[in-house]
Amino acid sequence: MKKKNNIHFKILIVSFAIILIVNILSIICTPFAEFYWKYIFAPVIANIFPRITGIFFFSVGEIMIILGIIVVCMLIPAIITLFICNDKIKKARRAYLIFVMYVLVFIFFTETFNCFIMYHTEKITDKVKFVDTGRDSRVENKNDERGDIYKLLDVYNHVAKNANTLSEKLERDSDGNLISEYTYDECKEALKNTGKYYPLLKGYYPDPKKIINSGIMSQQNLEGIYFPFSMEANYNSLMYCVNMPSTICHELCHLKGYIREDEATFLSYIACVNSENDFIRYSGYINALDYLFDDLMDYGNDDIYSEMVKVNEYVVHDDMFVENYKMEKIEEDSIVSTEKLKKATHAFLDTNLKVNGISSGIKNYDEVVKLLIKYYE
Repeated sequence: MKKKNNIHFKILIVSFAIILIVNILSIICTPFAEFYWKYIFAPVIANIFPRITGIFFFSVGEIMIILGIIVVCMLIPAIITLFICNDKIKKARRAYLIFVMYVLVFIFFTETFNCFIMYHTEKITDKVKFVDTGRDSRVENKNDERGDIYKLLDVYNHVAKNANTLSEKLERDSDGNLISEYTYDECKEALKNTGKYYPLLKGYYPDPKKIINSGIMSQQNLEGIYFPFSMEANYNSLMYCVNMPSTICHELCHLKGYIREDEATFLSYIACVNSENDFIRYSGYINALDYLFDDLMDYGNDDIYSEMVKVNEYVVHDDMFVENYKMEKIEEDSIVSTEKLKKATHAFLDTNLKVNGISSGIKNYDEVVKLLIKYYE
């Protein structure tokens, strides 16, 4: 038994050491991270492993998390059994601890090779020119001499005008809510078309998965999530339908190795607004509008505010995360308050991004505005 335990111990130590070395190498050597992403992850891993989990209609990653919680809960009885000297119990306890260690190594492995390494690749602004990708690559009244705040204003007005126009064309129910009119295939096609200019977006895309526990995601203020350990793009099925196409495209960008939040949001925007489907286009504009509006409010002045395009009542109505009656029901059924979950998620995301070299942390989501201004220049 001791010999078997020693073998497991050696395997675990060597595995952990190799993964740690790869992490360090990707941090100190950008060319290594770039090579891995371009020639191993994007063309091989991202085209093979999602086909396996894609067989299942449910989110494999979500099931894995639920099982992981059960395994962690078993730690309590495992600790209690430390005071019991029965040989069978000792054997079961050792097996459990070895299993937990293998699970931790698996998580470290998949997070590293399907996520962490790509945080250390070159930024999209350093390696790709912002090319004309189609119908939506220029803004009106662009004037480089007016300064950055006016460039921001021009982009905002462009997005607001398009949002206004599309909002009046789309079908709605008797309450004024949008009727969802898109398919997964149309979202994937939009990304593949964007792959003509951003080649790593080419290749296979699995169907995105609805999260069963979307109520918890709603309390966390999460629209979507990418699971590196199952190579799946997941989305919150309870959010207002207009958020879904842009979220799906965002998470599928992560699956192709665009791990930084601002870059995934930017590429999702480009894919959406150049889609042939008006609902998907509208989703892209609505998603970008908040980021642009917030920056204008932070850095603008009365002159800037007076030049902002006013959005119509449809756009105001559609700019929501989850419909009020759904959110009220979620909060009624929850055992943990929305405020606590939101704070915990914010802290986790902020820490995770900073640990992976994104100094701005959670604000990385907002940095898509810089990419949008650069694109429209």
